[in-house]
Amino acid sequence: MTEDWGAILVVDDDAEMRDLVHDVLKDRGHQVTTAGSGRVPIHVSVIHVMVPLSVAPITIKSMIPWNKYPKLKEANHKLLEPSVRKLVKAGYTAKPLCRVGKPAEEIMKVAAKQQADLIIMGAQGLGAIDRFLLGSVSTRVVQQATCAVLVVR
Repeated sequence: MTEDWGAILVVDDDAEMRDLVHDVLKDRGHQVTTAGSGRVPIHVSVIHVMVPLSVAPITIKSMIPWNKYPKLKEANHKLLEPSVRKLVKAGYTAKPLCRVGKPAEEIMKVAAKQQADLIIMGAQGLGAIDRFLLGSVSTRVVQQATCAVLVVR
């Protein structure tokens, strides 16, 4: 199964999710065969999506640019550094990605741009009422993805 993975997108939600993802990936092959160039490491993008908080009673469709909050971007990269280091140590190439927006939309944009073969993400375990009222990011991604999605619980 892993021979077909060229790029993996990991959604980094919390420490528990990080441990589960590393358990899933540590026993998998971390290289893929490419035509004419032998075996190369599988690339893993580790993404964290922050939901923008509205400071006004109405929501405006613009995002807060990172350049106005450089410390926020820096803090998010520090959050992802342990995951990236573990993946590199395991033989993957890895890169942290921080985004602001609606999580499912941002995950799908990055997956399309990176031509991900697999998205690995956790499920928050929302109850039926919360899932109905709030929606589920993992459900949206599973329904809309054009690649394989592994939801880890």
